[in-house]
Amino acid sequence: MEIEDVYSTYRKIQSIYKNKPYRIPKDIKSHIDNKMSKPNRENIVKLTHFFNTKWKDISIDRYFESGFELFGENFSYNNFFSDKIIKYYIQIDKNKKRNIEISKKEIIESFKYIKLLAKEKNYTEKNIVSWYCKLFNSTNYIHGAVEDYLKNKIDKLLITYFIYYKHLKLSEEDRQKIPYIIEKWREHVSSMRDIESLIKKCIIKVES
Repeated sequence: MEIEDVYSTYRKIQSIYKNKPYRIPKDIKSHIDNKMSKPNRENIVKLTHFFNTKWKDISIDRYFESGFELFGENFSYNNFFSDKIIKYYIQIDKNKKRNIEISKKEIIESFKYIKLLAKEKNYTEKNIVSWYCKLFNSTNYIHGAVEDYLKNKIDKLLITYFIYYKHLKLSEEDRQKIPYIIEKWREHVSSMRDIESLIKKCIIKVES
């Protein structure tokens, strides 16, 4: 892992936390060498070394997410080595691994439901996910996927995937129905990434 990777990941997670776009300098190394303060530069160099040695089994994305969860918008280069982050990371990692095992089973069941729904509605095209995410419930006020999530027919990480990749475009009515997803968005996105490969495999299978 290079220093450019650490810098880019930090900026990416910062952007997700603040829900704002971000720009990466064309020459990241030059930016770090010439525009960063000496303490900040030394911290990111040291952190890069850690992620290549004693922290090589730690997810850099999750580490930065933990930092923002603890310190909020004040999380920056001077907080990179706070002991609180490692302790928080370990606890969250344990909880997440337990929840992910449950979600893996729920993801498979979710796709079985979506495939059955398509059969019931005589939908025979291959782009089932796109079709499913455009369905509305009987009142036409909220998306069918939102209602299915509320009825435990699809998993929270699957609806997170649909929203994150813009398959499902939420209305204001949708948002009001799923406050748990909205309020814990960063946490759900982080967990979704851990099983994203499974979701993609299921999509390929259901659309084949």
